Amino acid sequence: MDVNITERESVVVLRPGALGDTLVAVDALAALRRAYPGAAIELVGNRTAGDLLRDAGLVDRVVAFDSAEVSPLFLDPPEVAARWHGAALVVVWLNDPLRIADAFGRAGARLIVAASPFPVERDIHVADHLIETLRAGGVRLVRGEALTLLGPKNDVPRKGIVIHPGSGAARKNWAAAHYAVLIEVLQARGEEFTLLQGPADVQAVAAVRRALGGLTVPIIAPIEIKQTVEVLRRAVLVVGNDSGVSHLGARIGTPTVAIFVATDPSQWAPRGPWVSIVGSGGSGPAVEEVLAAANGLLDRRPWDGRLTSAVGATVEHEDTGEERDEHEDGHTVNHVVLPESRRSPSYGVPVTCGLRRAPAE
Repeated sequence: MDVNITERESVVVLRPGALGDTLVAVDALAALRRAYPGAAIELVGNRTAGDLLRDAGLVDRVVAFDSAEVSPLFLDPPEVAARWHGAALVVVWLNDPLRIADAFGRAGARLIVAASPFPVERDIHVADHLIETLRAGGVRLVRGEALTLLGPKNDVPRKGIVIHPGSGAARKNWAAAHYAVLIEVLQARGEEFTLLQGPADVQAVAAVRRALGGLTVPIIAPIEIKQTVEVLRRAVLVVGNDSGVSHLGARIGTPTVAIFVATDPSQWAPRGPWVSIVGSGGSGPAVEEVLAAANGLLDRRPWDGRLTSAVGATVEHEDTGEERDEHEDGHTVNHVVLPESRRSPSYGVPVTCGLRRAPAE
């Protein structure tokens, strides 16, 4: 099933979360942009990360998930802001999406995709899961080269390795002593380093500096996300944990080594043209494994313009799933339901694409 979305019609995507949660949605948002190039796509989620996607042309407007116009969605019953009434397409990627999806349906949305933000199967990447939810609505992304968010920046010389030892949770951090050994070995062969410190990384960065002893490595603490982007784009390599920074480095095309300690890379591995994943979740990798991954990317020095923009992906339309009719509030709703294997135990059907028509006169 597909819906005809004309020039400047509204597409609303609810995708809350941190930087990494937003960046794993890049492929799905690129699919929407290519499927409906004239639509006005609005992302309701992380404002800081969303602004990067807006600058890259994936979305047209970003609304913070904690803004005043979003909070009524969580009333009982949910209330939809007036400007979202009659949206051509609404995508609700939430843990419990159905109440809000129903509210958008009552507000006249023509097509609704309501889905859990996480796949049921552990071996399905979150990015692929989000694409699969859109596939039920008739959008299919044909993956070619790895998608990049901002494209190459070859006019600025790259210099130095950026180490980001923090993340959103301490359990995801590789040991500070391991980072120190990695820095010592690569510095001995002439590489330069910078420690990247975000607001939540103070303790992690301090631990690495202590582990380094007398070896001095400068710290850079960007204030804004665009400053972080520039730091990463000028680096020859980014090494970090499962964090938004690793996702960002990978998505902007900087060679990236992502270290997984407590999370599953089959679901959360950063995506980009030059990414090496080390570790499998549940245990941290040895220094030798990370060093081998870093050397593999450093030896290739791959920044030569062979990157493609996220919007450059090919999108096809495809009708999948089985259809059934329901009647609610006098409206006819056609639903496309994913196969049983894609259903979530939390509410039964992770993807519901509802095409609401005006009641018969």
